[in-house]
Amino acid sequence: FGAYSREREDVDWRFFTLFRRAELEPPGREEATPSEVSLYPFLFWRTGSPGRPGYFAFFPLGGHLRDRFGRDDITFALFPLYARTVNEGVRTTHLPWPVIAAWSGPEQSGWQLWPLYGRDVRPGRFDKTFVLWPFGFHQDLDQDTENPKRVRVFLPFYSLLRSPQRDETSVLWPFFSKITDRGEAYEEWHLPWPIVRVARGESRRITRVWPLYSSAVRGSRTDEYVLWPLYVTEREDREDFRLTRHRILYYLVQDAREELPEEGGSRHRLDVWPFFVYEAEGEAATFQTLALLESFLPRDAALRRSWAPLWTLYRHEWGPGGHTVSSLLWNLYRREAAEGFLAWQLAPLVAYRAEDGSGGPVRDLWFLLGLIQMHSAPGRRGLRLLYLPWITWGGPGEGEP
Repeated sequence: FGAYSREREDVDWRFFTLFRRAELEPPGREEATPSEVSLYPFLFWRTGSPGRPGYFAFFPLGGHLRDRFGRDDITFALFPLYARTVNEGVRTTHLPWPVIAAWSGPEQSGWQLWPLYGRDVRPGRFDKTFVLWPFGFHQDLDQDTENPKRVRVFLPFYSLLRSPQRDETSVLWPFFSKITDRGEAYEEWHLPWPIVRVARGESRRITRVWPLYSSAVRGSRTDEYVLWPLYVTEREDREDFRLTRHRILYYLVQDAREELPEEGGSRHRLDVWPFFVYEAEGEAATFQTLALLESFLPRDAALRRSWAPLWTLYRHEWGPGGHTVSSLLWNLYRREAAEGFLAWQLAPLVAYRAEDGSGGPVRDLWFLLGLIQMHSAPGRRGLRLLYLPWITWGGPGEGEP
């Protein structure tokens, strides 16, 4: 519903992410604290202070914004009839947005009459032109880098990208596409996309006829499927990590095994949604039923801690040294056992605890939440009724056990 945060002198209030109020630390400690209020998408207001000018805007009527929505400066009136933005010294004017636009700034100029024609040019960096958007594009990009790109598009007939590192060609997309990637040293064909995909090269090897069969090898990772999503398998084989995961209907059944060869550790997890999840790591393991969301969020500790108990009917845990814990129906029945120790309860009727003490075995038995309690230890017995003082016998130390 809402959030409150404070960092040094900055205070931030949020409500449903639609309302935001912030008190900002001023550049000089002696000045008044500027405030910022936003009521999305209508009201935007900030008081001014030295070094941080204020602004006010009420959408769509008009206003002025600074350092908002990825722009240094925004001015608008009766949006979309008029809007002007400034970013990194480049001024863009819309009249109205997005049909008519003009760009002007240091070494940059252009205009558009969308969707008929538009051009934006910055010599030495880019030259972008469109005709009948989104069908025709003529673009020269990243001209000031080591990998300048040329893009020529006239959909649906052809699409071309040329650069020193990568070439892409599409004819009558999606029926034919070819990619040549010199950076990763492979070639790829789509005939048509996404049904038939073939890639060959040093970095990958892919053969796919969707949804019948696929085999994709990328470095140390291998992905395969048969009758997707009926059966999917994933493998990762590195010196420090190994993973094998099998899926049936993607999330319905998942069987994953992880190994850390250098550390000697391993982990196994089996999900059968929504019936149960089994997880083992080292000498510890857990089994839980039901498991409504665990298959989708397997690493979410908050889900396991806060929400899973709501639908967990039975849970069993194994630990080092033979330690086990079982819980049925929200601890209506609970059992815990370890070497020399046993405890169980059937709430609220009966509970039992036994452990091997230094002098011998010690036993405790409770009925009806402790209305009747019995205690047994070497040489001593005890009985307690209705929480009254203990009655003990059989040993020299009379009193409470």
